[in-house]
Amino acid sequence: MVPSHWIIVNAGANVALTMEGGKEALEKLAREVVALYGRDAPKMLLDRAAVADEYGDNVQAKAWREIAATAARLCRSL
Repeated sequence: MVPSHWIIVNAGANVALTMEGGKEALEKLAREVVALYGRDAPKMLLDRAAVADEYGDNVQAKAWREIAATAARLCRSL
């Protein structure tokens, strides 16, 4: 389940998005990241999840994993 409110910042892709209860917003961010990184997008997003885990930020880590899963699904259709 997607948290009802997160702020996700992807400095590498210059993407900042506030998600308020939106799978649509998650899908949009995943599409933008896939457009920038192609098939490497899921790995890059999982790397960000790992960094968030290292800092003890479980909410951000979960968010990055959710986006990575959506990006992986999108990459299967490339």
